[in-house]
Amino acid sequence: MTSGVYPRLGPDERFDRQVDRSGECHLWLNALNNEGYANFWFEGKYIGAHVYAWIRVNGPLAPGQVVRHGPCHTRHCVRIEHLVSGTKGDNNRDRQRDGTQARGSKHHSAVLTEEQVLEGRRLHAIGVPVARIARDFGVNAETLRDAITARKSWKHLNDTLLVCPDAIDPAHLVDP
Repeated sequence: MTSGVYPRLGPDERFDRQVDRSGECHLWLNALNNEGYANFWFEGKYIGAHVYAWIRVNGPLAPGQVVRHGPCHTRHCVRIEHLVSGTKGDNNRDRQRDGTQARGSKHHSAVLTEEQVLEGRRLHAIGVPVARIARDFGVNAETLRDAITARKSWKHLNDTLLVCPDAIDPAHLVDP
């Protein structure tokens, strides 16, 4: 027998070796990406393991279609009965409805917390410049501006501003 030569496994066999089918969900045992989804190497690139599970049973997805997690909402579940196809819009509505959309500090690229955004909005409302607040928080001014003035991000926060004159720290009003 030649040393170091092993037969290459096909994608189905590689996939099956990485799935725990002992529970209601069939859970991916290999590495997860930074959003908690399982990745699988297929035809020269990484795809979602749940997408591969769908493709191996149902064939390729139609253009504009994605594979959504159905009743379990478990990102690394690859059980075919827990997967449905749909559009990105369907998937976004699912995440909104089920509360599984990564928002705020739960988002993988967040650099602010909910508390910082609300405090930043409060300070800006009483006249503190965005650049000063950003410096105090240790973030880029444009990132903070998107959250507190342009409202391009953090739209989900309910920020009814209650500004009490006694709570204003005059030190924030002057840029040293």
